[in-house]
Amino acid sequence: MSGLLDWNDRGTCVIFGDGAGAAVLGEGDNYLASTLSTLGGDDVISIPTKWDNSPFYERELGKNVVHMQGQETYKFAVTSMVRDVRLVMEQAGITGEQVKAVIPHQANYRIINEARRRLPEIAPEKFLMNIDRFGNTSSASEPILLDEANRQGLLQPGDYVVLTAFGGGLSTAASVVRW
Repeated sequence: MSGLLDWNDRGTCVIFGDGAGAAVLGEGDNYLASTLSTLGGDDVISIPTKWDNSPFYERELGKNVVHMQGQETYKFAVTSMVRDVRLVMEQAGITGEQVKAVIPHQANYRIINEARRRLPEIAPEKFLMNIDRFGNTSSASEPILLDEANRQGLLQPGDYVVLTAFGGGLSTAASVVRW
């Protein structure tokens, strides 16, 4: 991410960190539910580039750095995380009490904390975080946090894990897996 930041923009440069993550999936019936959605809010979180020319809208081109409208991002993130977590739990037929861990996109402590507050059916301590150590590592934040939880022995076979994320475009996703 550091290569995509404007180091003079304190609204973005202090938020992001660099990281990478991956997951190896195998056969089985442990993938229980998911949702994916987009909302045409490409001006809220974007990386305008010199190739981003469109006849449908005008924007400044050529900066190649992250642009983010903080308040709009916050509102969208909290609302979508709460909605998506409830949706995938319902699809999977599980309750908040059955959830062992929530692995939220590590975008911002305030976003995670507010989503946690709005999901009282899930105990607050089940929302895992590492943003204080790594910052927002973008799409790598969930695999990094999932690996940490696994290595720390927080996840046992059969545990229900909820993953939830949002990103540019605006896009959201969530899933429930059985560990």
